[in-house]
Amino acid sequence: MTVAIIGAGQFGVALAHELAYSGQKTVLHVRDRESLMLWSANGKFTGLYDDLSLPRLLSLTDDLSEAVQKADVIFNVVPCASNRAVSIKVAPLLKNHQKLVLCSKGFANDKGELLTDLWKRAGVKESQLLSLSGPGFAKEIISGEPTCVSLACTQKENLLSVGALFAGRKFRLYYTTDIIGVQVAGAMKNVFAILAGIVKGLGYGDNTSAALLTMGLREMGALAQALGGDRKTLLGFSGVGDLLLTATSLQSRNTQFGVALAKYGDKTKAVEAVGATIEGIATVERSLKLAESLNLSLPLVEGVHSVIKGYIKAEDLIDILFDQVREFEDYDDESFSA
Repeated sequence: MTVAIIGAGQFGVALAHELAYSGQKTVLHVRDRESLMLWSANGKFTGLYDDLSLPRLLSLTDDLSEAVQKADVIFNVVPCASNRAVSIKVAPLLKNHQKLVLCSKGFANDKGELLTDLWKRAGVKESQLLSLSGPGFAKEIISGEPTCVSLACTQKENLLSVGALFAGRKFRLYYTTDIIGVQVAGAMKNVFAILAGIVKGLGYGDNTSAALLTMGLREMGALAQALGGDRKTLLGFSGVGDLLLTATSLQSRNTQFGVALAKYGDKTKAVEAVGATIEGIATVERSLKLAESLNLSLPLVEGVHSVIKGYIKAEDLIDILFDQVREFEDYDDESFSA
């Protein structure tokens, strides 16, 4: 089988490297012509992973149509905000036998639309769509660290065929048909990573962090269930796994942003301190819009939103949240919501 990767950032290159070394003929679409020429000339991912050589089965191209049309499976690894533009170009090229794996984590637009819904509106069949998500920092995948992620699709046979592409024993895929739950988890964990950063930046200890992340997991589950997903999915790698990774590591830009937000009390200064795009900021806004449309209360997300907007001070957030969030632990009790 031939595999195409759209998106030559850290995670796109990590996936391309993993697939090529698993024996798959892999094409990596590199939009930036300068990077393409540099990598081709050096035989290494210079400027991204300086010591990483291009595998024998990996080729590079800046021709998106060529990459997509020759592939049996396409992994879309562009930032969440770029999915609409990419879908307009890619969807008309897809044939019925091709499968599209979405690796972006976030909501598609300001309405809180899932990425699968965006791609379906572009003309891609639901049966062709998969979602890959979970606790996987790209640098650690590259270095061969054992990594487990979730692969979701409504069609079980597609899970097996795509999963079979990965022969490496240290990059493991776990299958689920709950593609809604996996996408919600992938988006929402960034929000609670910001919250975890705020907690850390304020100087609170592990007790407080553990309590708020547990509450955050509940809110993720409530939103997933309201959209037709399964709360149990949140107990897997795409849910609690990714939440633990992102919210407890300063490798996460969202956690870094939360720490900086607690320090400076200003969104702009916090973003400047991190020096990179913080996808969780948009997710906070979009998840609240989505929750409003579902008549669902998400107190922790509302709290993070209030701090980002400057409505409340970071140091007041924790007391407010602990006063607001009082609930039972019975997930099956439908008389209350998160």
